[in-house]
Amino acid sequence: MRSLGETPAVVTKTAPADRQELLDGFGQAGIEVTWRPSAATTTFENAYLDARLERRRQTVDAVADPFVAEDLAELRARMLLLGPLTAADMPVPFLHAAAARGAVGLDAQGMVRHLADGGIAHGPWQDRDAGLAAVAFLKVDEEEATVLTGERDPERAALLLADRLGHPPREAIVSRAGRGALICADGRVHRIPAFPVAEPVDATGLGDTFFAAYLCRRLAGDHAAEAGRFAAATAALALVRFGPFAGSEQDVRGVLGESA
Repeated sequence: MRSLGETPAVVTKTAPADRQELLDGFGQAGIEVTWRPSAATTTFENAYLDARLERRRQTVDAVADPFVAEDLAELRARMLLLGPLTAADMPVPFLHAAAARGAVGLDAQGMVRHLADGGIAHGPWQDRDAGLAAVAFLKVDEEEATVLTGERDPERAALLLADRLGHPPREAIVSRAGRGALICADGRVHRIPAFPVAEPVDATGLGDTFFAAYLCRRLAGDHAAEAGRFAAATAALALVRFGPFAGSEQDVRGVLGESA
């Protein structure tokens, strides 16, 4: 979001021993960080199982303390992008505390992740309806959409999820890896194609990149389909190098221009 011209801040929790290594880069990039101490730092390992980096096996070594409303202090923002990694990270009271401070964009991947024998198993979000009532923008992948709705058709799942969101504009995104994404906005599903990438390098965090870019453009006033295409182009650029997206809006516009 910083690379795309927004002014983000970060609220996070880590073990004190990990604070400097993990968070100094934000300060160097001019991003304000609110740090809260935790007994542990959430630590995942992703093992990719195919050349296109679309299937992976996850193991979990440690999980941080959950967030509570007090962690937000006096934070005010136009939008709060929430990225829970496990079902225990962000309980419903925290989601509603966030919604009282700005529009909530939730990547619900963590809400259906349950720890099982050192790995991750997908299962129901027990407080789904109460949690979604705090959300304005929701992002899930196809498997997560099915877990949340019981619906295997991703378009129907997107419509069902959007209908359960409690705050306008009530938009639901279902990402589909190399097949692009579906965005439900104003009761209509927009099909967003993926941009072809010859040699994918790093898929970790790609859905987060898509969602962050999408929200940047929605904040800028783009309609859902425009924001979706911009997000898909951003994700394509992120996929061909390691680490977080570090390009610019001009780089993304270049990809969009070439595709046109």
